[in-house]
Amino acid sequence: MQHGKRLYELANAVEQERSTFLDWLTSVCGTPLKELHGWTKLEGYARQGRAAALDILDANASRLKIDPRSRTHRERISAELDSSAARIAEQGAQLELLEREVDVLIAEAYGLTAAQCARVDSEYE
Repeated sequence: MQHGKRLYELANAVEQERSTFLDWLTSVCGTPLKELHGWTKLEGYARQGRAAALDILDANASRLKIDPRSRTHRERISAELDSSAARIAEQGAQLELLEREVDVLIAEAYGLTAAQCARVDSEYE
């Protein structure tokens, strides 16, 4: 039960961080992000990276209340994005490690052999 609770907490922390950053970015831009072309890439900023997020903002500059190409805004957005992505990466690494621990515990509980575990793993790669 302890592992399940921790998995939930970590997944929730990742989503909370992502949501908090996107809310902040919406307030800075003065425009709902879902109204921007390419907004789904913005929502995946932690995976897509800073350059992709800034490209989306640049492409939508006329829809924003700020100019994302200005040095001041670009540096501020970049710093916040990098900080948020780093927190998500750290929490994601902890989540991945815990998921592997749970996989081992489940395999042991069901008495799976190493070959059976490898087969299951290959199904989900």
